[in-house]
Amino acid sequence: MTDLLFIAPRARAIVSSAARWRVRALALGMMFSMPALMLGNLPMGPAYAQAKQRTREAGEHLAAVVAMIDSGHFKQAQARIAQALAQPELSESQRRDLQFQNERMRRIRLDFTLDRAQAQAKLRAQIPDLREEEFDDWDRRGLLESMTIDGDKRYFQRAPSNLFRLDADALKRRRADAKPLSQGPMERFNAHHAQVRDAALASGYGAPRRVRITQSLTVAADAVPAGKTLRAWLPYPRELPHQQEAIRFIASTPANHRIAPASAMQRTVYFEQDAKAGQATKFEVSYELTVFGQYRKIDPDKVVAAPANSETRPYLGERPPHIVYTDDLRKFSREVVGDETNPYRIAGSSTPRSTAFPGPGRASIRRSRTSPTTPCTPATQTAASRPCC
Repeated sequence: MTDLLFIAPRARAIVSSAARWRVRALALGMMFSMPALMLGNLPMGPAYAQAKQRTREAGEHLAAVVAMIDSGHFKQAQARIAQALAQPELSESQRRDLQFQNERMRRIRLDFTLDRAQAQAKLRAQIPDLREEEFDDWDRRGLLESMTIDGDKRYFQRAPSNLFRLDADALKRRRADAKPLSQGPMERFNAHHAQVRDAALASGYGAPRRVRITQSLTVAADAVPAGKTLRAWLPYPRELPHQQEAIRFIASTPANHRIAPASAMQRTVYFEQDAKAGQATKFEVSYELTVFGQYRKIDPDKVVAAPANSETRPYLGERPPHIVYTDDLRKFSREVVGDETNPYRIAGSSTPRSTAFPGPGRASIRRSRTSPTTPCTPATQTAASRPCC
């Protein structure tokens, strides 16, 4: 029996239950509207009205559950979900949407595991003389990401280590012999960046590199009962001219796999394995590809906001549960944007200040599995960029 799902973190978007809900809701709406288009304004009868009412109520019920989870009322949300799942007329897609909310709560609990004493203990490992008042100050300023779940305040498991990336004063308080914060080699400008820029200014792209990628996901031994089937989707690249080309599969564990067609927008490689007692279950894929550097020289004065019309509107709005505009996010957007009207400068000015984003809002973003660094407003949607939201 296959009843467990493991997804690589960067591939989670492919199984967005909310996305499936929107597609199915649209299809359902079109199906019911077609007779009206063909027959005019003839009455559709009580069956149509009842189906439409059930669909509307299901959507409202799901939105209420999402709001409960976002505000930390997990027990209340679980009760509402259980009540809804007991309804026999619930469609399969509606049932999956509700079950996903249970899974979302489970994942949140895995992320927010530390109580106050545990968070302080982690900090004291790097700040031996940590003071209660400075912990409270960092907490009050939202630098220690937390979430209150059913009245129990829990800190994000990496909040103590993330603090040193968010606050210069906290970094100064860190032990002198502490391990330096890691920084990838491509996070600072280097000779390769200059090569990319020079080539891209001439042709729009350049400085190709042949790279080999290995990605893996391991499920701990006995984390899943023996005999259960584990299913995994690991990211796999698409051919994009002058961006990533000549993709070549090398090997995988297990050997049996299925690669999504190149037309898939979120391309993955799919595996199945049965869990074995006392053994970890590993999924791994290796491939090669040629990547090209790209650079776009943008004149801010020539950038205009994309129009808010039928084509762009789906990308500008909220998409619960993954993208939710919290009050803190809206406030942050207003503070960063100020009186600026140029969309390019709005997007650029927000990035350096993103670390000052208030705690509850950051937690809301974390819970939604998104991490925008620019205010999500129509003004930030430019003709030269994809939507930030």
